[in-house]
Amino acid sequence: MRRGVTHSDCCASWRSSELLMRIDTTSAQKKRSAAREVSMDAPAGGSDGFGFVDLLVASITSPSQAFSHDQKEFRLQQAIAELNDEQKEILRLRFVEGLPTKDIADQMGKSDGAIRVMLTRTVAQLQEVLTVAG
Repeated sequence: MRRGVTHSDCCASWRSSELLMRIDTTSAQKKRSAAREVSMDAPAGGSDGFGFVDLLVASITSPSQAFSHDQKEFRLQQAIAELNDEQKEILRLRFVEGLPTKDIADQMGKSDGAIRVMLTRTVAQLQEVLTVAG
């Protein structure tokens, strides 16, 4: 006995075809349009005249610059290590935590003026150490 094509077979085939067409249409919509592609030498943002490559080259640090930066950072760490604990804590609260001097004063039980003076003197001390060492 020969088997014929039933109505449900046709509907299933039609639904499969429709699903494949939707998938193809959706994936085509997600593809990047060639019209939107821009040369890497084209100005970034269009108005400043600098291309992506120019910006990348400007951001690259040379080996000598990196070495110099590392040396300064090392000297700064050594200078901070020589500070007393109170000076270290004030520097941490001000420059790492970003607290205003009034909050630091409240936290350390000192006046705002005393914290400002201590910060000024501590930063000056660090600058002096780095200037002499550098």
